[in-house]
Amino acid sequence: ACLRVGSMRCRATTAIVTTVRDVNETLVIWCQYHLSIGFDFLFVYSDAPAADAAGCAEASGLSDRVTVIECSRTRMELLSSLPAGETVRLKRHCECEVMARQLVDAWHCMNVMAPANGVDWILHLDADELFEPGTTTVVGSLFWQLSISGARCVTFQNWEAAPENDGTSDPFRAHSLFKKSANLVDNFNLTHGEKYGSHFLFYDNGKAACRVEPGAKPLSVHEWLPSDPGGIECWASNLAGLQYRPQRAKRSPVIASCVGDAKIMHYPTSSSQALYGKYKLLGDFGDTWFAGKVPIPHSFHRDCRNTLARASARGRLAARHAATKLFQNCVAVLDTSLATGQ
Repeated sequence: ACLRVGSMRCRATTAIVTTVRDVNETLVIWCQYHLSIGFDFLFVYSDAPAADAAGCAEASGLSDRVTVIECSRTRMELLSSLPAGETVRLKRHCECEVMARQLVDAWHCMNVMAPANGVDWILHLDADELFEPGTTTVVGSLFWQLSISGARCVTFQNWEAAPENDGTSDPFRAHSLFKKSANLVDNFNLTHGEKYGSHFLFYDNGKAACRVEPGAKPLSVHEWLPSDPGGIECWASNLAGLQYRPQRAKRSPVIASCVGDAKIMHYPTSSSQALYGKYKLLGDFGDTWFAGKVPIPHSFHRDCRNTLARASARGRLAARHAATKLFQNCVAVLDTSLATGQ
């Protein structure tokens, strides 16, 4: 009448997929942090293998749980892992749009890397983001709880770093002031982002993880789509009211408490030099993604492009000066009384 069983596995096997460029100074810290909080695997897709060779080599030497894939040499191989129609759709955008390359990398990770390593959940992050598990400090336990709750995809709220100084090359250690997710504050006057409809200067709709299952795919850099239509009803989020997808909020039976207070800590612009370098790299991008199919709304992102393009016409020093003014006037919180008053 009795049966002795072994101890139950009470943690999920977890991984992060990221596409990186210009990360020689920060990638090792990023990897060390995520390994230290319990992620089992880090799949790093290098978008510029030659430029980032030093950082990627040091990161891959940290542990056999860090895998670096050199994308420029294997892009066609990555594309071939996608369904035929998606290969055609994304291939024509890969050369000029980083978002398309990110989708290819995430999809390849879901189809190839994650199953080969026994991964249960994949989180899609950028190299300027850290995952903060909150009060559930064990990453594997958090995702295990999501699994047994029935979740098949989950969106975590994001917080945005508000630099209090300029000049750092190590944002993860230098910056500790953050703008909370919009659903956690009533009034916010710390920054100058109100004219964009948000107190964040960049995205405010979180980042997502998905259970590894055949047919699952990235819907965008912020969302995953489970393998069947029913999977969309098994979606969890701690964005209050699930406000950016209200139609999904009505259908999802997974309660937000399963997610706890886990969040994405976003460090988008750590210094005026970083701001200048980012938009110099991006260049004169258009007002849409995917050849006109997805409009880029009026945003700080577009204003940076326009301001630095005009300044660059007057030379490099003018562009650097414009980047410094943008950083000081729009990004940094240099008045400490504002910070302490929030």
